[in-house]
Amino acid sequence: MKIKPIKHIWINGWFFLLICLPSFAIEPTVQTIEASAYTLPETDPFLAPYLGTDTRGIEKVVSQIKSCREPWRKEAETRIQAHRKHDLHLQITRPDGTPYSEKNIRVRQLKHAFHFGVALKQPYFSELDALESSAGKRVASYDWAFDLHERFKLVNQFATQVGFANAFKYKLSADKDPTHMMEKVIPRLRSMGMSIRGHTLIWPGWKHMHANALLLKEKPNALSSFCDEQIKNYASQWDVDEWDVINEPRTNHDIQDILGRDCIVDWFKIAREHAKNSDAGLYLNDYKVISKDEKPWNEKNIERYQDTVDWLLEQGAPLTHLGFQSRYHAPVDPEVIYERLELFRRYDLPMKATEFEIRDQKDYVFTELERAQMTADMMTIWFSHSLVKGIIAWTFFDIEGFVDDRTGLPKTFSLLYENRIKLNGKIWLYLMRNHWHTDVVKKTSRNGTLLLSGFLGSYEVLVRDGDQIKRALLTLKEDAYVYKVLL
Repeated sequence: MKIKPIKHIWINGWFFLLICLPSFAIEPTVQTIEASAYTLPETDPFLAPYLGTDTRGIEKVVSQIKSCREPWRKEAETRIQAHRKHDLHLQITRPDGTPYSEKNIRVRQLKHAFHFGVALKQPYFSELDALESSAGKRVASYDWAFDLHERFKLVNQFATQVGFANAFKYKLSADKDPTHMMEKVIPRLRSMGMSIRGHTLIWPGWKHMHANALLLKEKPNALSSFCDEQIKNYASQWDVDEWDVINEPRTNHDIQDILGRDCIVDWFKIAREHAKNSDAGLYLNDYKVISKDEKPWNEKNIERYQDTVDWLLEQGAPLTHLGFQSRYHAPVDPEVIYERLELFRRYDLPMKATEFEIRDQKDYVFTELERAQMTADMMTIWFSHSLVKGIIAWTFFDIEGFVDDRTGLPKTFSLLYENRIKLNGKIWLYLMRNHWHTDVVKKTSRNGTLLLSGFLGSYEVLVRDGDQIKRALLTLKEDAYVYKVLL
């Protein structure tokens, strides 16, 4: 990207001093928005523990983040400032056209452009009576502190994107899967401004395919038609912003072994043609590529993933995103993760950590503080890479599974355990809603202008106009950062 020298311009009587801005941003479009009367909402006591300000138990991790002494962290934070933030120019004008001079205004970020995501399992978006009956005695024995409405409020605190562990897997039969609930859940998430990702259109190993597909092992033409219809059906049915078109093809290739490798190209083309959202992102999703330890087979995993990407692009498949599951079973050097991400820069495709977890295994068991530390480090290194568009916590909420008898907490990554926030959940919120968050009160100039730097995303601008508070909504993007606010 070319950098222009210092320059000044006038736009609608508004003076700008532009210093080292990208060449494409030298003459930005001024967008005009109107502020409207607004009543400040009452504080919600339910959300008090989930604001990113509770650092009890993670003080050591927060101190490391703030001091930023490690060389890798300094470099990461420098990249974050460069890639995740932008200058925001505001001009506040009164109804009579005079500038809103030398007055304090508040500019507060509402949502990140970056996808801090969570994957939900059926119990999380079930009504309590259904939840207790399906989860059994263990769940029923607890005093649930929040209902379905409050659970969705928590989703809004932790995430800007939501995915589902099983809701979009075609294998699951209608009487067992949660897809019938999606017609209610998706509109609710959309009303919250959530991005939604679909996982997965096809997982081409026999154990992950629908029972009806297993009947077609000896009928290649019928099997091909079945797979095509499966992808067409779900891609056209669900209002999602992105799909894992194919999941784990490195080790799940039973279908390809019968139909030939070219079927993968066809699956991507079918997904593009029939996607309900025509611009939905289309992912190749696989595991143990970025996250695996430094044993020899990890290099082979990287090479095989790259070979698949090269081949798909050569064949004209509409592959638009690279998905890396990102499960960790032992501490990993953040610099190693960044180096691996850099191996994929040549594709210039957006990347995402699609199933982020930190799991225990026999030869390494994390303490909860270690899990929080590694969560912070991995979030930082992924957030710092310019091509990474999101990181999805696979286990947001846990009510069942492997529980550590010593602590009573699950051995999985979950940010919440029933209604208790874990230490890794605290650091997730601290980074998302505090450390990498813009909320400033600043005084306008005599001309009613204000300049600040903020993280990319959606914002509210709060202004006191006489006895009223007025609110304007805007989006800070690299190509949309100059706004005139009319009171």
